[in-house]
Amino acid sequence: MMKHLLFISLLSASAVSAFADDLRNTAISEAGKAEKVTSATTEADADSVHWKFPCNFSVNFSHAGFNKNWSAGGTNNISYNTIIDLNANYKKNRHVWNNNLFFEYGGMFSDDFDNAPFFNNYRKTTDRFELFSKYGLQSNKFKSLYYSALFDFKTQLTPGYEYTDTTKTQVSDLLTPANIILSLGMDFKPNKFVSVYLSPLTGRFVCVRNHYGKKISYMQHPDSTALADNKLVKQYGDLDGYLLNESDVEEDYRNKYGFSKEEDGEYKHAHIEPSLGAYLRITNDFDIVKNIHLKSNMDFFSPYTPWSYDDRTYFITRTIVNWDLLLSLKITKYISASIHTQYVFDPNVTYTVTRANGEEEDIHSRSQFMHQYNIGFAYSF
Repeated sequence: MMKHLLFISLLSASAVSAFADDLRNTAISEAGKAEKVTSATTEADADSVHWKFPCNFSVNFSHAGFNKNWSAGGTNNISYNTIIDLNANYKKNRHVWNNNLFFEYGGMFSDDFDNAPFFNNYRKTTDRFELFSKYGLQSNKFKSLYYSALFDFKTQLTPGYEYTDTTKTQVSDLLTPANIILSLGMDFKPNKFVSVYLSPLTGRFVCVRNHYGKKISYMQHPDSTALADNKLVKQYGDLDGYLLNESDVEEDYRNKYGFSKEEDGEYKHAHIEPSLGAYLRITNDFDIVKNIHLKSNMDFFSPYTPWSYDDRTYFITRTIVNWDLLLSLKITKYISASIHTQYVFDPNVTYTVTRANGEEEDIHSRSQFMHQYNIGFAYSF
């Protein structure tokens, strides 16, 4: 009897254990299904959000001040820099459309600029306005390839000047210059951080809106009564012994900003110069480590038209390079630092140099480089 009771007890325990295991496995299975359903729902919800608008805004200030007894030297100055980076990105099925509006503006107030009253102690340090748009249709066979169209527009918003000890001359303005790219090609995206865009059919347009700029010159004038009759006194206030002269000066901005020459040696009269060529754009946009972000855009444009030098014609064209690099460090939620560099190589731009014998000569193929270091308030949304 005891054997039967022990056997029944063991059998019952085994059954209960098996049932418990079955319930546990069922629960795990159902939990797995629920997780998959939740994950699929989350992915579906993510896919349903076709538009995304990541944006960044930053303002940076710096100041240095010295009293009159500061023996080590220095100049009182205040500088600022503002960056607005707006994005509108669309993605649905095979369609991808990326749009970017970038604006950067900065200036400086310094006692060093007090030698001429019309300078108002202020000079512009940076001025960029850029509009970029790229549409891509994903290939059915190669998921990393996109049939793409690209538009890129770059200019500045306010006049720029060249300064000497006695003059300031306007050398740029809105749409003077402006660089426009229109392109059809293929975009290779091995992942979400890298884009390699290649186009054999690209139009590049260089625009100069006008050829006239303001030139203001001044000299010290010993006769204060003559200053009282100067109409510019009303415009600029007390001139402190300075006599000013303002005039319109015709400047050949076409040569300065890379317009080519006609065969007869004369510069083209058109305000917009188009050129057809091949275009390569390499983009990197990713976090190096947490809170350190790198954004790099490298542009290469090679026109199909030959160029002449020293009465020789070369059919291997000279490539125009533009490399823009931004490295940003997020210190706190609202404080960030950044390093911004830009390299430009445009063999069409002419530089005038003075030789040892005093003769001036126009040369080409010089590199342009700009760098900025900023720290200040930043906000992303």
